[in-house]
Amino acid sequence: MSHITKANASTDIELGKLKSNNSLKPDISPGPIPETDYSVCRSIAGDLAPGDRVLIVWCGDEPVIIDAIK
Repeated sequence: MSHITKANASTDIELGKLKSNNSLKPDISPGPIPETDYSVCRSIAGDLAPGDRVLIVWCGDEPVIIDAIK
């Protein structure tokens, strides 16, 4: 049961922007977040570029870019 204890962790969604150095600047949460400290869904990993608006899902304290906003 210990692996289920995080089941109650919150998941938040927000918009953000990729900066010129590929750091992530969320609109609401503190940032910028260095490139090494966030994840990107594999399906869009090759399509991101600095300046892109992105959709971020927070899985606990881990930011994950799940899509680009066009």
